[in-house]
Amino acid sequence: MNFKDTGNRIQELRKTRFHNRVSFAQALQTSDENIKRIESGKGLPSIDLLIKMALTLEVSTDYILFGHLMTPEDEASTSLIRLHQQLSHAGKKALHKIATEIYILEKGIK
Repeated sequence: MNFKDTGNRIQELRKTRFHNRVSFAQALQTSDENIKRIESGKGLPSIDLLIKMALTLEVSTDYILFGHLMTPEDEASTSLIRLHQQLSHAGKKALHKIATEIYILEKGIK
């Protein structure tokens, strides 16, 4: 993994979705200096920040770190995670129930 390449990918993605580094940092609840350090290749984001970046930038963590594009299955999983995060507690319980029912149907479990 090349820190500079990772920083460049983050910067390119950030520029397509945010006006500036400050608004990106605010969306991620981190400092502008931290984003600057990462984008310049002087370090990597923490795991928590990496996950926030991936969700905010709508890419996989693999893409951020290594440049690997997501498969359709990865995109579906990321989309489902994003939806789940926005649901209320009751909505999350309902989604879990629906997912369990689908799993049971697909596996033929009685």
